[in-house]
Amino acid sequence: MSTRTVRFCAAALALLMLCGACSRKKTARDGSSAGMTAEEIMALRNPVQPDMIVDGVAYVRKTGVRTVLFMGIDKKGDLESVTKAVGGQSDVLILVVVDADARKQTMLQIDRDTITEVEILDSRGNPTGIRQEQQICLSHTYGQGDEKSCENTVRTVSELLLGIPVDGYVALLYDAVPGLNDAVGGVEVKITDDLTAADPSLVQGETVTLKGSQALTFVRGRSRVADGTNVNRMGRQRTYMSALGSKVRAMMKTDSSVLNDLYYTAEPYMVTDMTLSELTSVAAEGAGYTDAGIVTISGEHTRKVYPNGNTYVEFHADGNSILENVLALFYEPIG
Repeated sequence: MSTRTVRFCAAALALLMLCGACSRKKTARDGSSAGMTAEEIMALRNPVQPDMIVDGVAYVRKTGVRTVLFMGIDKKGDLESVTKAVGGQSDVLILVVVDADARKQTMLQIDRDTITEVEILDSRGNPTGIRQEQQICLSHTYGQGDEKSCENTVRTVSELLLGIPVDGYVALLYDAVPGLNDAVGGVEVKITDDLTAADPSLVQGETVTLKGSQALTFVRGRSRVADGTNVNRMGRQRTYMSALGSKVRAMMKTDSSVLNDLYYTAEPYMVTDMTLSELTSVAAEGAGYTDAGIVTISGEHTRKVYPNGNTYVEFHADGNSILENVLALFYEPIG
C-alpha cells in the first residue's frame, strides 16, 4: 500500500470517528462523503475499472478461476517408444475451468479443426517467426512432442480465447486411454453410433461398460465409424469425459487415492507442466463443485481441397460464440 493511500485511509477513518452515530447514513445530497463508511469512500475514490465492455455492458475478469488444458495427442506408444520426428496432432482439446467463486467446474471443448493463427516452430521447437492460418491441432505437431510442442498449443488456445491465460496443461498420448479407463473399473456409456466396423461389440443403441481398447475406439475412432466426421467424434468424447468424470467424482468420496492411481497410470504417456500435488489440488477442488458439463464453440465446417488432391476439414469458429463463452466463463458484469 502506498504512503498516499495510507494517509487517505487514516483521514477517512478519522472522519468516521468524528461522525459517530451518523457514520452509516447515506451520501449527502451535495455529493460529499459525509456519513459514508470507509469502504464506500474507498469505492468512490477507486472505482472498479472494466476489463472489457461489450454492447454497453462493463465486465471485469473473475479472480477465482483456474484453467488446465487437456490435450489428447494422436501418436501411438508411450514417451519412451514414440518417434520424436514430429509432435503429433492434438486431436482432443478440452480446457477445464474451475471457478472457485461460483463453485463450479466447466469444460470447454475446442474443435481440433478450428482454423486459427498458429506459430511455426522448427524441429527442435524453436520459434521461426512465421505464423500461419491452419488447424489448431497442428500447433502441437511442431517440435518433438515435448514441452515446447505443448506450450505452442497453449499459446494458440489462449490467443483463440481472446488472451485468457492457461494455468497448466496435461498432454496424453492416446495409448494412455485403455489403462486410465480400466483404472476406474471401466466407463459405462450408451453407444449412439454404429461402431461395429471398428469393434463388433460396440452395437448402436446398447449401453456398454467400456474395457481396455474399447475405450480408445470410442473416443478416437473416426475414419471407419459413424459418419467419419470430427463433429461426431467430439460428441463421443464429451459422452466419455462426462461419464469418466462422474465415476471419478464418486470414487473420490470414499477413496482419494484414485487421483494418485490415475496419475501414475498416465505418467508414461504424459507431458505436463504440473506436479502431482497441483493436479490433485485442481481435481479435488473441482470434484467438490457443481459439474457444469461440457460447452463448445459454434461455427461452420467446410472442406478444402489442396493442390495435391488431399481434402481437409476446416472449422471456422464464430467470433460471437467465442466471445460469449469467454464472458460466461471468465468475466462478470460490473454492477
